Amino acid sequence: YSAVAKLGGFKPAYEHHNFDVIWFTIEQPPGWSSTLHVSLGDRVRGLLLPKYPHHIQVGIILPTGEWRRWRQDGVAAVAERIRRFDPVVAGFADSLKDFTPFFPLEGLIRLIDDWARDGLLLIGDAAHTMSPAGAIGVNVAIASAAVAAQVLYPKLGTGPILRDTLSEVQRLREADVRTLHRLQLGAQRVLLARPSRNPILRRLRPRLMRLVLGSPLLPRVQRRIFFGAPLPPLDPAFSFREDAAQARLASSSAQRA
Repeated sequence: YSAVAKLGGFKPAYEHHNFDVIWFTIEQPPGWSSTLHVSLGDRVRGLLLPKYPHHIQVGIILPTGEWRRWRQDGVAAVAERIRRFDPVVAGFADSLKDFTPFFPLEGLIRLIDDWARDGLLLIGDAAHTMSPAGAIGVNVAIASAAVAAQVLYPKLGTGPILRDTLSEVQRLREADVRTLHRLQLGAQRVLLARPSRNPILRRLRPRLMRLVLGSPLLPRVQRRIFFGAPLPPLDPAFSFREDAAQARLASSSAQRA
């Protein structure tokens, strides 16, 4: 959690924490499709994400505190549960000797009520913590950082930047962050829901999930969900193109003159 937010007395507008994700990495088997996979098994559920260059990042989703009970049951019991998760992790389960390959991550969703103080602005996880659902946290943080750069750049070198100016970042980003949080909470309800007793629904839900994940429209939807509302055009000062660099140099020289 953000030490700056804690020391600055920033308070959350809301906070949700009802699951954890236990991550580990395996090699991609030949022919594995490098797309997001979701497993909704009866006992073990989770995500399989492509990881550069030829790996799979696996996330087992557990209710808060359940991982501690898993560890108490021992390595052999954990290996057997993971083996039932998906055939692709069978080799990992067979070779498991201890808990060092696992990286637990809290499935925390949090929105800070007020992101700014005079001379201080929270962005990224410090302002809006995203859960691991959808693996969108880094992208949402980058989007907020881009907006913050747009707001701050014209004010640099003019003296202290006050809260009223810094709060513009929250005004531009908060509604979209709240929308993304609602989407994550909805996804979490699906991932944590008890398996349906209806045999038709039990067979249908994984097939629908595969259909959605295989849709050619998914990349467009993901871009909208991952980054939220379209961001304002970037100031040329943030461009790495040669013409923009020359414009920055000319502007800087004019200011010094």
